[in-house]
Amino acid sequence: DFLVMPCNAAHYFADDIRAAIDIELLDWPGLVAQEVAKRGAERAGVLASSGTLAVGVHQRALAVHGIEAVLPHDEAQESVMDCIFGPDGVKAIGPHSQAARDALLVGAADLASRADVVILACTEFSALHGVLPLEAGVPVIDATEVVARRVVEMAGATLRNCEVASAEMTVPPSLG
Repeated sequence: DFLVMPCNAAHYFADDIRAAIDIELLDWPGLVAQEVAKRGAERAGVLASSGTLAVGVHQRALAVHGIEAVLPHDEAQESVMDCIFGPDGVKAIGPHSQAARDALLVGAADLASRADVVILACTEFSALHGVLPLEAGVPVIDATEVVARRVVEMAGATLRNCEVASAEMTVPPSLG
């Protein structure tokens, strides 16, 4: 009935995909921007890969709602990239990497001083946040969680556990 692209950066191609299909492709950045707007934030810090930031995936969606996108300074962005791709990053070690969490906290701290909320706009950050929750000094919005909640709603189901980001999740055998 609908498609979900489970990658923030890949939403750069969303318009091309929408033009080629006859069903809805969820607007991941748009859903996140709506959540930020619902919280009344005027400035949203965006933690994302350098490529995602360079193409403006979340910046454009936030601008539609009149929300300023705040990006990490260069040194903080290097730490954000280390969280993903570094030797102790999520891609190398997995979501239990304390070094990856520490690297992401550098980016979060940089943004928290200049933003009302911080968006985790990378699925690697969401995986990490689910295991080692990120405290940034301002509210943290996990883009993956926002979209997952919307998918559950669209599928006609109801969320029973609202602590999705911190819950240990397993796939039931019937779905695996």
